[in-house]
Amino acid sequence: MLEVIGNHAASAGLRYSLYIAAGNVAIGYVTSLDGSGAALWGKHFGDPVAARGFLAADGLQNLLGVAALLLASTARASAHRKCSSFDRNHLDVIDPRWR
Repeated sequence: MLEVIGNHAASAGLRYSLYIAAGNVAIGYVTSLDGSGAALWGKHFGDPVAARGFLAADGLQNLLGVAALLLASTARASAHRKCSSFDRNHLDVIDPRWR
């Protein structure tokens, strides 16, 4: 965490608070979706097996996250392939890792 904040002493506290808040937002919506999944599962299959709704909702969120990452990486690879050979040969001026 401290590596992400960097050595900006004047704004270190604010940056730390914003990163922690962003993490808490993710925890909040995942907890909310897991609870909704458990309630929905319990409504349809009965309260004794409602805990399976937590796992089902969490698994669905993970699958959606993987699908979004695959879609983003495919779109990025497609855009990189559309780049002409001239452009690709001169990208090393900006960043040598492009070769």
